Amino acid sequence: MEKARKSIMKALGDGLPGCEVTVEPFSSEKFALTVLWDGFADQSELERQHKVRETVQAQLGAAAEEALEHLAFVFVWTPKEKRQYDIDKL
Repeated sequence: MEKARKSIMKALGDGLPGCEVTVEPFSSEKFALTVLWDGFADQSELERQHKVRETVQAQLGAAAEEALEHLAFVFVWTPKEKRQYDIDKL
């Protein structure tokens, strides 16, 4: 799982310049991601999810599917949306 986590984080960092990725454990074999990226602006949730998956696939090639098997779910937000969410939580 650690190899998958590192591979996915590097793939997203290389493929989505300027993104911020955080990882949270989900189970012993899976993890969850939060991806903050300005490039998500004006994209639907589905488009954002596809962008993350396509980026990992493009960066990792044949190794992508094995790495993605360890991914439980992904939160995809712009930094502005995340800041607003954090404020609204208070």
